[in-house]
Parts: sequence; structure tokens; C-alpha cells
Amino acid sequence: MTQLSTNFDAREREVSCRRFPIKNGEIMYAGGIGAVNITTGEAEMASDAANLIVGGRVESYVDNSNDGLCVDLKVGCFRWNNSGTHACTSAHLNKRVYVEDDNTISSDPGSHAVIAGVLVEIEGDYVWVDTTPNAYVAGADGADGADGADGADGASAFVYIAYASDNSGTGWSLTPSDSLKYRAEIQSAVEIPSPAAGDFAAATWVKYLGDAGADGADGADGADGDDGSVPGGSYTVQEADDTAGTKDIVTGLSSITSFEVQIRRAGVDVTGDAVLSATGGTITVADGSTYALTAGDVIAWLAAGTV
Repeated sequence: MTQLSTNFDAREREVSCRRFPIKNGEIMYAGGIGAVNITTGEAEMASDAANLIVGGRVESYVDNSNDGLCVDLKVGCFRWNNSGTHACTSAHLNKRVYVEDDNTISSDPGSHAVIAGVLVEIEGDYVWVDTTPNAYVAGADGADGADGADGADGASAFVYIAYASDNSGTGWSLTPSDSLKYRAEIQSAVEIPSPAAGDFAAATWVKYLGDAGADGADGADGADGDDGSVPGGSYTVQEADDTAGTKDIVTGLSSITSFEVQIRRAGVDVTGDAVLSATGGTITVADGSTYALTAGDVIAWLAAGTV
């Protein structure tokens, strides 16, 4: 025939059923899912088995125990059981679903991924599946193509990076540091075992580390602290203090943050290992192992804290 030079009457025939020879010994049950073995071209009841593709709904009961019979498989949208193990959900709508057995549809591909069709609707424990995309038997994979020709050998390239303190290469180094804010890069077709400054003579030095920014504005003043006070005074030890071995000195502060105490006897510092402590606004002086409060001793004190 020659190339068309005018319109052609290509007539159309609607094909919803296709007839297939049945696998020897197979019984086809009407309404079940019919499959075709792509190796033999024979129909059998669908299952999760190798080399099967769904052909459609089985249109009639056929017992092929004695071989030689055929069956019609109809393409369309049919209702079958939803899997109880791998149920199809709304998440699988308009997506491919799979054969679990000859009347059950699964969302899981199983061992052999036998595609039942496209999930159209879920109706209680049933699903509606469009088998149309599976009406055609897939051909076997084609042979691998011949290997392509080897590509051209690539060219060797070595990259070296150096650092400097300015765009003239001052302070050249192969080791980066915060003080070396400029960077240069060279490429070589041969390896340079020990790069030197001269190797970067024609390189462009680019500033890659910025300078320190200006100081920020002063922050707002903090809130005023509580008024402080540094009172001080002296106290002459009395006989009662001598007997008690301890003396509390009230400073007039509500709390003490630090204090100093010196004890003098006849003008000589005898503080030694006197036990000194502060609680609230009170300083306590007590006997130590070598010092004992003695009438006439003068206790001079200074305290800092909150009024």
C-alpha cells in the first residue's frame, strides 16, 4: 500500500471481551478475576503468581479438566472483595492495586505484584476496580543494548589554595587563619608536591573573610540597685562578754554582704583565730582556740550590705 493522500475509512469495533484458551485442568468461575499467563497465553484464575497479568472478569463457568476449552474475560470496572490483611483505603484511590486471590484485591503487591487495575471506589467490604489498563499483555523485556564506546580520557587537574593578609599575597601561607583574610586558588595539570609563594604569582587574591564590625550602640542603663551602706564602729569588751565568750555586734544593716573585724588589746592586734561570722545585720565575735574575749579589748568593725 502507498502513503495516504486522502481520508481513510478506519472502522471501529468495541471490544470488551477477549477469548483465551484455558490452562489445562483449570476451572474458571464466573465473576472471578481472570488472569493470562504471559508465557503460555492461557487463562487461569488470578493469584499472586509469576508471569500473570489480569485480563478482566471471568464471564462464565468453564471446567477445563479435559483441556481444549476457552473462556471470555471482560474488561471493565468490577466489584470484588477488599483484602482483610492489606485493605485498600482512600489513600489508594486512583492508584494501582493488586491481586491477592481470584476474588480479593490488595493494596500490597505481594510476592509477584500482579496488578488488578486502578482503584475507583470503596464500598463497605468491597472495592471497585477498573481493569482496562491491564487489557493488554505485556511483552517480554527486550535484550540489553550494546555497550557504548569508551569516552575520552579525562585530564588531570590539581587545585591548590593559599591565604594572605592582603590582595598582594603578603603573609602567604597554605594554612588559613583569622588574620589572613585573602584567598587565592590555582589549578595545575601536574602535581605540585610543595607549593610555594611563586606558584601563586599570577593568582588573584580575593577577600573572603570580612573585617570586624563596628562596636554596637551602648545598651540601655540597668535599673537602679538597692541603696547600700558601709557602716563601721568599735566596741569595748565587757566582763559579761568575757564570761560568755561571745559578742553580737548590731551594725544597723538588714543584711551583710562583707565585713572586716580587728581586735586590739593595749594597742596591739590580737584578732588571731577569733571566730567571726555574720547573720542578717549582726556580726558575731567568739572565742577561738588561741584568742579569748577579754574585758577591755576593743573590737573595731566595718560592714557592707543592705540597709
